[in-house]
Amino acid sequence: AEGGNDHKGFLSDFFRKMKVAGKTCVVKQQNVEATLNDIEKQLEGHELKLKIDIAMLNDLWDENWETFKELTLYIKAAEVAIERARTSELVELQRKAETSGKPEDAMLADKFAKSINQFEKRLNDLRLTRTSCLQSAPQINMLIQNDEDLTMKLRSSIIITMPLWRKKIAMSIAMANNLEAAKAANAVDDATN
Repeated sequence: AEGGNDHKGFLSDFFRKMKVAGKTCVVKQQNVEATLNDIEKQLEGHELKLKIDIAMLNDLWDENWETFKELTLYIKAAEVAIERARTSELVELQRKAETSGKPEDAMLADKFAKSINQFEKRLNDLRLTRTSCLQSAPQINMLIQNDEDLTMKLRSSIIITMPLWRKKIAMSIAMANNLEAAKAANAVDDATN
């Protein structure tokens, strides 16, 4: 009679362990799925940030290009104005100062020459700014390209890698379940024998 109780105790103990193992497997599967969902959400978050950056960088590219074109026009107009001021207006003021011999005419010609020099300095600032725009263009373009490449890589991870991970994990869990079932079947066979 005692042997029968040992056998019943063994089977109830065995089935209790199997139930705990089954619950543990389900909890592991839920934890893995939650982790995968978190990873996928993070990837989607990075993808969204990159898309926002790409839009901002495209706007920056357009603004930079417009600034470059405007500066080029201003520079050309300033160069023409300076050339005309030097060859025409300044020459006329200097001739008038020489002819009249008046100090106020000489001061006016000198003041005009200094104004031209100041204007040339401002023109040089415009040239430097235009050069900066020109140098920024490839940098902006490179950032756009890098962000687009990363966006495509993230999208690929979301639509290809994540489903593959889910399949592999599901297969691993199924294999673990299969192993547990085989252990249970073997234990029952051993207990029966």
